[in-house]
Amino acid sequence: MSIDKTKSFEEQIAQAQTPAEIREICINREVAQGTLAQDRDGTVRPVVQPVPAGPSAPSASAVRADPMRERIVYPYLNTRVVITGLSQEELDEAEARIRAAFTGQK
Repeated sequence: MSIDKTKSFEEQIAQAQTPAEIREICINREVAQGTLAQDRDGTVRPVVQPVPAGPSAPSASAVRADPMRERIVYPYLNTRVVITGLSQEELDEAEARIRAAFTGQK
């Protein structure tokens, strides 16, 4: 079957007689759209679309001046507590409160 480029895709598929003809119609459509490329030997391969270059680093407004810090504390046996804070001092105070709560100290 010769593929008629003037017919719509649906008409071409409707007139196809074999799966090989349907495959050829689909490949020709994808080649025309630029999503597939067909080499001289008939090998079909996908076309890799380049990703538009964006900013490689986040903008200054998106980056916090004081990044959050995190600490994991095991105050009793397998009890795991994750604490966060803006400074080491905040983490130390939170850890002291947690340990006091588990040991009953004030």
